[in-house]
Amino acid sequence: MNTKDQHTLVIITDSFLIKPSVITSFLLGLLLSYLGYQFTLNQENKEISHELNTVKLLYQTAFVRELELNIEILRDIRKFYQSSNLVTREEFKQFTVETIEKMPAIKALEWVPRVPQTGIDRYIQDARDDGLANFDITQNDSRGNMVAVGRNKAFYYPVFYIEPLKGNEKALGYDLSSSPARKKTIIASMNSGETLATTPIQLVQEQERSTAYLFMEPVYRGDRTQRQARLENFQGFALGVFHIQPLFLSSLNSAGLYNNQVLVHMEDVSDPGSPVSLFKTYSQEPVQETVHYRQTITIKRLGRTWQLTLHPSQEFIKQFQSNRAQIVFISGMAFTLLVVSFLFLLIGRERAIRQLVEQRTRQLQMEQRRSQAILDTTLNAIITINASGLIQSCNPAGQRLFGYRETELLNNNIKMLMPSPYAEHHDNYLSNYLTSNVSKIIGNGREVKGLKKDGSTFPIFLSVDQASLEDTIIFVGVIADLSQQKENEKILVDAKEKAEMHSRAKSEFLSMMSHELRTPLTVILGYLPLLTNKDKLPLAEIIAEIASEMKDSGEHLLVLINDILDISKIEAGKLEIKRQWQNSHNVVEECLQSLKNSVQGKNVQLVNQVPDLKIFSDPTRIKQIFINLLSNAIKFTAQGAITVRGEQSEKNIIFEVQDTGCGIDNSALPLLFDKFYQVDSSSTRKVRGTGLGLAITKRLIELHGGTISVASQKGVGTTFTFSINNILEANHELNSTG
Repeated sequence: MNTKDQHTLVIITDSFLIKPSVITSFLLGLLLSYLGYQFTLNQENKEISHELNTVKLLYQTAFVRELELNIEILRDIRKFYQSSNLVTREEFKQFTVETIEKMPAIKALEWVPRVPQTGIDRYIQDARDDGLANFDITQNDSRGNMVAVGRNKAFYYPVFYIEPLKGNEKALGYDLSSSPARKKTIIASMNSGETLATTPIQLVQEQERSTAYLFMEPVYRGDRTQRQARLENFQGFALGVFHIQPLFLSSLNSAGLYNNQVLVHMEDVSDPGSPVSLFKTYSQEPVQETVHYRQTITIKRLGRTWQLTLHPSQEFIKQFQSNRAQIVFISGMAFTLLVVSFLFLLIGRERAIRQLVEQRTRQLQMEQRRSQAILDTTLNAIITINASGLIQSCNPAGQRLFGYRETELLNNNIKMLMPSPYAEHHDNYLSNYLTSNVSKIIGNGREVKGLKKDGSTFPIFLSVDQASLEDTIIFVGVIADLSQQKENEKILVDAKEKAEMHSRAKSEFLSMMSHELRTPLTVILGYLPLLTNKDKLPLAEIIAEIASEMKDSGEHLLVLINDILDISKIEAGKLEIKRQWQNSHNVVEECLQSLKNSVQGKNVQLVNQVPDLKIFSDPTRIKQIFINLLSNAIKFTAQGAITVRGEQSEKNIIFEVQDTGCGIDNSALPLLFDKFYQVDSSSTRKVRGTGLGLAITKRLIELHGGTISVASQKGVGTTFTFSINNILEANHELNSTG
């Protein structure tokens, strides 16, 4: 073998040795490039799943909160019924109309009483007396037509009040228990005392068919703690017809979450074998690419189970997709072909990856800040605890609500925010739940008491739900402060009681007026027969006495009529004040002189301590003010003095009318200037009057630009203080009487 052949053999041998190494390196590089490609895709998929899971938790919290807010409307109606012996159709309308306008999810609010068979006719007549001439209690026959109910059941549950009435007239009188499914919900709600929802219904009144629910809030009169007591005290239902899709969309809008890049399908899965599709926020089914990202939310409320299925849209996915996977694959192939070039590419790729990581970090931080901003700005307290009951987080609203800083709360037991006896039982309850998974409040909401840092307690509505973060269980509590709501309820009850009191005062006034008018008329008509028979006229002295008594009776009638005319003019806004300058001392003196006869037989002095001040007032009405106050003082003063004082201020003249009479009870002072009110309104009272004098006096003073107040002490006396505005208006002429 020559040298040339030896060289050729070496080349051939080296080629066979190099080729397997190149193939192995290529295959290894291809494999690594493919693995890098798949790893990058998986990372992007995890980012998409994580973001959608965050959206899922926010959607769940927002929907549960909005659902509880809407249910609270029915609880307000229940409390309204429990605080009143009778709620009229007009009162029901006034109580619900503003709520319906504000809540887009509400189709209608209704009052559904439990009507025994023996009470059907009375309810029908009551409704017709309210102006519903064609009202009847009805049900659907086998063809779906509305017909009158048969008298073959012990109880009926008709729609008696409904708002808004327009568009819902056909629902009036419909017996809800005529539907077996609804009757089942009625019985369950009545027995348990819980708010429950019926099976979904289709509303055909709308332009497009939509799905709704009937939410039933049971109303009891009296004790409802025991089942037997609930059955005996049950009155009926506060019922709401709620659109489920607007309710869901409202929850997203109120929380600022609505995003059309996340597709939602809501179903009622209370019967797992027959789920009911409620609505979809999309018209075309999601493409296969997005299906494996879907998330589901299961919400159990009101005896129903709802499932929300979330699909990301292609636009949502594209936010997290990039060409990183392709770059990894190409870079891997370049590494296989050119190691040196790969090193340079690796340096550039490392820089690109760092920038992408920084970008994604900024995006994640922005998302965290957005989530934190939602927690920081929400009005309700949101507190999370671990399985041991230790507080893990508390948003600013919760810190303000309970009066603690977050550092004072973290890693402390949640029972520090609970008064007795809730605090003593909380740890056992949490332990029992984790052991048995039987819940009394988790997954539900109810009213409880909260304990502030200062030791005070206040009413709250607590909703608690469980969440799982990988292998860790946490409990999320949403707390709403009910203090203002309770105060509003108290104001409503107080206003109702005041209205009833005014109604009683008016009735008493009418009874009193009939007595006041009959008494002088009886005197006049009783004496007339003695004066009309000229052959049997009594003696002149007797005629004079009769004339005097008839005069007193006629003057009393005139006072009654003038009071009624004055209050009518004031109510109609037709009482005119014609002011001119007068001497205040002289005005008071004239009034005292005219009332001297009224104090005859009493040990009472009338004292004028008003200086010579000029007063700009209506001559007739200023005397009417003084005479009303002085006459009132004379009636209730048996001895002592009635003193009138006056002094000049910057804009007003201030007068006092002080007596040493019997005084007035403090409880009566706030009502003293109300129309028809009298401290003693009985027919056997010692003094006469309409109960309008002080109301007229107050209005006359206000027409003079002044105010009036009263102070009194039982057994010591009473002082009325009032002012007259003495500032001339531009259109008044100076007409001084000196």
